[in-house]
Amino acid sequence: MLEKSRYYKLVQVQAGYDQASKLTIPIHIKANRRKRYTYKGALGFATDEGMYVEASMDTHWLNKKGHQLNLTTRISEKDPSVGMKYKIPLWKPEYEFATLSASWNRSDNDDIKGTALKLGLDYHRRNNNDWEQVASLNYLDEETQIDGEESNHSQLTLFGLSVKKTERDNALFPTKGWRLKAGLKGATQGFLSDQSVLQFESNAKYLHTFGSNFVGSKGKAILQAGVGSTFVGNFDEMPKSLRFFAGGQNSVRGYGFEELGEKNSNNEVIGGKHLLTFGTEYEYPIKDKFSAAAFVDTGNAFNSWNDYTIEVGYGLGLRYKSPLGPIRIDFAVPENDNTDIHFYFSLGPDL
Repeated sequence: MLEKSRYYKLVQVQAGYDQASKLTIPIHIKANRRKRYTYKGALGFATDEGMYVEASMDTHWLNKKGHQLNLTTRISEKDPSVGMKYKIPLWKPEYEFATLSASWNRSDNDDIKGTALKLGLDYHRRNNNDWEQVASLNYLDEETQIDGEESNHSQLTLFGLSVKKTERDNALFPTKGWRLKAGLKGATQGFLSDQSVLQFESNAKYLHTFGSNFVGSKGKAILQAGVGSTFVGNFDEMPKSLRFFAGGQNSVRGYGFEELGEKNSNNEVIGGKHLLTFGTEYEYPIKDKFSAAAFVDTGNAFNSWNDYTIEVGYGLGLRYKSPLGPIRIDFAVPENDNTDIHFYFSLGPDL
């Protein structure tokens, strides 16, 4: 619990057996306080998204009450953002805390643009099995612009519930583990909201490294899937941030950023009410810190569960274990056009 509080970087527990008396063994705990500030960064590149740079700063304690502050920024042509989270420990600090947040984001896939301001209040609780449960209240003010059409302004007050958990054997280079997140959020027209909406979204990722008796080497398999569904009266008035899209580096490789989704009469991608994605990847060690990867991604965003198509992309990649985490270089094409090559570069752990 001390390690998970983020106040300490190393916690050692030792039993003083030589000092035991009357069925009592003293316990000695040594905790090293982590640095007050932590800085992190990430970078990536994709053919359709261009270069992006992410940076964050964590202040692990602001005062004697243990309040914490997180600042993030993303510099990108397609989806730049800035954000702030202020964390307040509650009655059981090791299990409960609240966050106040504010963020600004602009998302642009060339067909539809969204500029959003979001204010939030969240209650977080972690149970004994490390499941994090979140109850949230968020105010969203967003301007959505479809190319060639008038812009639409949306205001929604969203109530949400979500759960998430990550299990892994190593933070930087996991050989096995999984991640699961699921959430439900909604708004009611008239309660600081332009319309009523209810949305469910879930995504999962599983990673497993095989023994040396599998194809003669310790290959690694990665499976990931996502599903989402929205119930709304007027889809045309939905803000872009609540619409589902597929395609791109973290979705269906072989397609451009948010290239997959419903299209309007001008053949522009405007997103969808529902989402399905699934990806499978196999990574095979080839030499020292290098490994090769082959993958297939599928998915799409659409408006009707009775009428949709699943697009497929596939490709090959190279992986390198750097001191900062895995470096990934991928080349992918859509199923129906093997000359439309997309390039992706990213840095960071698999889970």
